[in-house]
Amino acid sequence: MIYAPTLVDALLALVFGLVIPILMGIKGNQTSQQELPEFSSHQKRQFYIANSIFLFAMAFLVVMVWLYYQRSFDILGFKQPDETTATISYTLLIVFASLYFGDLYYSLKWDVDSEDLIKKAPFMPTRWSELPSYLVLCISAGVFEEVVFRGFLIPYVHSILQHTFLASTWAVVIPTVVFSLAHMYQGKEAVLKIGVFSLLFGLLFFHSGSLLYVIIVHTLIDLIGGLATITSKKA
Repeated sequence: MIYAPTLVDALLALVFGLVIPILMGIKGNQTSQQELPEFSSHQKRQFYIANSIFLFAMAFLVVMVWLYYQRSFDILGFKQPDETTATISYTLLIVFASLYFGDLYYSLKWDVDSEDLIKKAPFMPTRWSELPSYLVLCISAGVFEEVVFRGFLIPYVHSILQHTFLASTWAVVIPTVVFSLAHMYQGKEAVLKIGVFSLLFGLLFFHSGSLLYVIIVHTLIDLIGGLATITSKKA
């Protein structure tokens, strides 16, 4: 994962690691001080497509930088998972699945009812007609967010801190914090959960050296979350 970062990499890291989280933090703070508006189906579809385009643009910039400097895409995680660390990877996947489905079960059965769940996240789909555009967002988030926050930021932080104490730890922790803060618009409670899951994503990427697992899992959990809000909505 070690490479020689340039000024362009530093600028991208500044935008992804500081500017976007700050903007999302401001948006999240504003949202927490007012009642969240209801989203029509049309507004939700626009939201899904607009966010998909935004995520694509972020990942596109990273890929263009890699092509310009003729770097190996293995650094970004475009390769098969490392077989020598398969046990660690599978263990992390099991831990993640246990935590995620445990939290989902608790949320649906004991924490909140379906109406409260939807109020907390009014942008989530509640009709089957919203699912196709939401699926586009799920795939976009699964692929493009992982390219940026795991594939780019983890090697970048690891490279600039390679000679410091606990460089590998910071390489995982810093992008985890950044990724969590970038989701402030979902509320503080969601940020904490995302932080835990993001940490597991980072560890999974760091040990496997591949984006394959995190892309698949990220896409699936977003999709499952959408299916949960659709099927839990009261008639």
